[in-house]
Amino acid sequence: MRTFAQNLAVVGELWPMAEFTGEEKKLWNDDLSGLDQDTLYDALRAVKRLRESLYPQLPWVLTSYRELSASRR
Repeated sequence: MRTFAQNLAVVGELWPMAEFTGEEKKLWNDDLSGLDQDTLYDALRAVKRLRESLYPQLPWVLTSYRELSASRR
């Protein structure tokens, strides 16, 4: 089972140029830390595959997570 800290490390590896402000970090923590971390990991990887960007966007991750969660039910 993955942890939120592991998934944050994945964000840094998938988007090495990304830097977040303190408030952005809080938003990511508030919105993502309580989710199923295994599904979140898959969602992060899906976003990287589908979006060409130097920086991840929280709405992309949340949408991907919801889609994966729904497909797994």
